[in-house]
Amino acid sequence: MAKPTIDDIIESVAKKYDVRVGSLSSVVTPTEALTTGNLAIDYLTGVGGLPVGRVTELYGQASSGKTTSALQAAAHLQKRIIADKSDEYMLYMDFEHALDEDYAGKLGLDVEHPSFLLAQPYWLEQGAEAAQKLIETGKIRLSIWDSVAEMTPKSVLDADFDRRTSAMERARMIKELLARMTPLIHQNRCASVFLNHLVEGIDMTGGRPGMPPAETTPGGKAIKFYASLRMSYKQVKQIKGKTYDALAGDTVDQVVAVDTKVKVTKNKLGNPFREAVIRVRFGAGFDNAWSALQVLTAYRKVVIGTAGFHYFDAKNVPELVHDTMRTSPTGRPTIQGEAAVLRFADDHPAWRDLLIRHAVDTIESAGDTTLPGAAPADPFADTGILTETTI
Repeated sequence: MAKPTIDDIIESVAKKYDVRVGSLSSVVTPTEALTTGNLAIDYLTGVGGLPVGRVTELYGQASSGKTTSALQAAAHLQKRIIADKSDEYMLYMDFEHALDEDYAGKLGLDVEHPSFLLAQPYWLEQGAEAAQKLIETGKIRLSIWDSVAEMTPKSVLDADFDRRTSAMERARMIKELLARMTPLIHQNRCASVFLNHLVEGIDMTGGRPGMPPAETTPGGKAIKFYASLRMSYKQVKQIKGKTYDALAGDTVDQVVAVDTKVKVTKNKLGNPFREAVIRVRFGAGFDNAWSALQVLTAYRKVVIGTAGFHYFDAKNVPELVHDTMRTSPTGRPTIQGEAAVLRFADDHPAWRDLLIRHAVDTIESAGDTTLPGAAPADPFADTGILTETTI
């Protein structure tokens, strides 16, 4: 009897064990990504957004933009689903029971549309079983878990308050959850996003004199291992603006936005340790016009002169020249002050879209190539031109 060839064995393995064996292109599906709605974050990931079929963890301080990132990604996916009239869904696992319907609507997400599925589990196993059944249908393109810190096993909820093993129980259950979910979301082409908090670790040795307390994320180490993409969020500036205060009956300076530093701390799909500063406007979400302005300024397609004048290059980007702009003594179209440029973008949506489009084109044309020995220019680096309060 002739000895079976390697091709015969590969065919037998595929039939018997349902495992594909072969070249990379025949086994691995090209990576698909769901846009986050922010051009800077999409650039940082290396694949254009949240990877489909992979686990992503977004972690950081409160009010730093984690939920905004997830909801804006859901809003953009929903627009695609509606435009394509596809039979796809997104699943929001709201363990915190704190989804803000009004804010989601301002970000463009219709929470009453059939494509948006909301679940509010009371304990971890309850949510895990429900999500598993839904993802197995192959119709869920995006699942959002908000948040890991609130995913509590039922045994912990039923136990006495003085029980000291709750953290270990949670970590063990989340490890089991991810072990099940990782192959499941890959098989069913679902992007899974876990939102997590950043907390101070408990140091039982008395701390480190002169050093800040160590920070960690709840849920153990499993999600750090299973995630293909991890991004940290940290507030770096508060942006104040004139707003009407009904209590004071007057216009006052209030915080209207925050600048957040987003850093890729793990990436199996592109270069890790990239970082960018993004702006999140309260009640409106990402300020892509601000990010676009930073890019075009870095590439000198918009030049900042004295007294904060922003000069627009009529030769290289004539589309950005608007007939309502002032003209400088040298004949260049200009707007004075960053805040004025952003107000102009809000008042002229078509111009705002052009500004963002030019920034995206600039990034794509620049690519990741640099001269030998030269450091790549970061189009999102903080240029130091902002004077808002640093926190």
